[in-house]
Parts: sequence; structure tokens; C-alpha cells
Amino acid sequence: MDILLKRAVLILDGIIKLNKNLNKMKKELLIPFSGKTMLGKFYTWIKNKTFKSGIPFYDTLEYTDYDMGSRTLTVYLKSLNGTTYRMFYSEFNKILPQLIEGKLSGNWGFRNHAGHFTLTYLGK
Repeated sequence: MDILLKRAVLILDGIIKLNKNLNKMKKELLIPFSGKTMLGKFYTWIKNKTFKSGIPFYDTLEYTDYDMGSRTLTVYLKSLNGTTYRMFYSEFNKILPQLIEGKLSGNWGFRNHAGHFTLTYLGK
């Protein structure tokens, strides 16, 4: 019985240490911006970039433009406060039926996919 108790304590101790290490690895998602425009990734040549917290937010965004890159279609959405966000077309395609006069209000967040940042719609 004493050996089983010692093993259980060692297992629990290992789980606690693993959990602490996983929490250290979790970092806040920082989104690169140049002025009020969201950047698609960490461009090293842009001098005046800032990083904003990737905390979800509520806003009304309006479709403004799109851009066809070498492999992806990026859609641009603009907030009433003038901030421009980037969204992958695969994300935009999901919200397209919900747009009213090119606008959509709701909760928004960010995602990092293979080093590229995109806005994502979280719902009302």
C-alpha cells in the first residue's frame, strides 16, 4: 500500500509540473498593426508597426475591399473607428450571407494560421 501511495504522489507531482509548463507556453496572441491597419504577418521591413492584444471585441465592421495575393484572397473590413482588419476569404465566405448592406455587427477575434493572421467572426 505504501508503494502505491508513493507512485500516486509521483504521478500527481508530474501532472502538476506538466500543467505549469503548459501554462508558461501559452502566450497572448499579439496582432501586428501599421497605424490603424492590421498586417497579415510580422513584416520585418515595416518600421512603425505596433502589436495589439488579440482579445476578442465587439464591433460593427464594413466590407471595403479585397486583394488577391499569389495564393490567397484577402478581404478587408473596416470599423467605424477607422481600423482596417484582414480576413481570409475562407472566413469571409462563412459570414457573407449575414452581411446587411455590407456590414456585420458582432464579436470578433483573431486567428494565427501558419504565421498569417486573420480576423474571425465569433457570433453575435
